[in-house]
Parts: sequence; C-alpha cells; structure tokens
Amino acid sequence: MTASRPAPDRLEDRVASFARLLGEIHEEELRLLRAAGRSLTEYYVLRILAHDPGATATQLARRLSLAKSSVSVVIDDLVNEGLVQRTQNRGDRRRITLRLSRKGRNWVTRFLALKGSLLWEAMSGLTAEQQQMVEHVMARVTAALERRRAGTGGPS
Repeated sequence: MTASRPAPDRLEDRVASFARLLGEIHEEELRLLRAAGRSLTEYYVLRILAHDPGATATQLARRLSLAKSSVSVVIDDLVNEGLVQRTQNRGDRRRITLRLSRKGRNWVTRFLALKGSLLWEAMSGLTAEQQQMVEHVMARVTAALERRRAGTGGPS
C-alpha cells in the first residue's frame, strides 16, 4: 500500500520541522554530554563498545569515519579515566581489543537513562499507540534512506 504523496512544499515543511526537532534534541544531548564532561566522540566510542565489546581501534575509526590516530587519542583518554580496558589478543598479540570497564558500563547506563528521559519528555504528549507509530515510521524512513544510500532502491 503506497500513501498518496503530499505536495512537495508541504512535505519539505514537515521534513524541516522534524529536522529542527531533531536538532533541538541533539543540542540537548550535547548539553548533557558537556555536563557529564564527555565529548560526542567519547560518547560514540563508549556506545559502540557497549554494543560491540572486543572492537579494535581500527574498527572504531572505520565506524566513526575518523582517522585511527584521532580515535586512539580518545581511547587513551577513556583508558586513563578507567572507562575502557585494552586486552591483548592471545592468538595475535598485535591485536588489541577494547571493552568497557565496570565504570564505563555504569557511565553508559546512567547517560542512556538521562537521554531516555529527554526522549521520553519529547514524546510524552503522545499516546502509547502514537509513540509506536512514530517509532515505526522512523524505522521505515531510515530503512528507505539506507537502501537509497546503498543504491538498492526498494519499495517506494
């Protein structure tokens, strides 16, 4: 089932409004990070390691689209603060994997709770059904944009 297309200017206005909302949420997220004494890159490294323990600096750099040297500086800081641990691979001693320490896991958990409160506040005026609808629509739009970026097209 394909929805009828709204007028281009109306769609553009909706997208612009949504982009402004996302920008405001992102600015609030940055404010929370600054208050916690973290940079956005540090946060992304911690989040990736929370979901992918055992990643390497090279893998992090690739996922963040940053130079490995830049990511290494961030990793060094996080290791020195006790948030990340380095482990030498037993099979290949040149391979160093990274994982969150207990302190790092606790930090990520606390920050995600703060961020969740922010997102909850943004959606608190919606019913549970409307929140599910927003989540579903965002997933569909994201998937369509990812297909377009990958050049696979897909349903329109």
